[in-house]
Amino acid sequence: REIRQQQSKTDTLIPKAAFERLVREIIANYKTDMRVQPAAVRALQNATETYAIDILQKAQTYAVHADRITLSVEDLHLAAAQSNVESEQRPVQ
Repeated sequence: REIRQQQSKTDTLIPKAAFERLVREIIANYKTDMRVQPAAVRALQNATETYAIDILQKAQTYAVHADRITLSVEDLHLAAAQSNVESEQRPVQ
């Protein structure tokens, strides 16, 4: 039931303020006087959530294939590795 509720929502999964703080903290580690536009933070958050959902969906597929209900760390590692392989095979545009 909780999954269906989350699927019907259109807002972000990660709280906006927390994600923005994280982005600003990471940027501050590289350059202290850098500014970030709100649209750039939203784009980063959208891409991050899309990537995380993709990894979790692939990991769930691997767990189901192994006749398990619960995700394991190995499922997540395999899904992440598979995503890295797929991104390396994509042509640069």
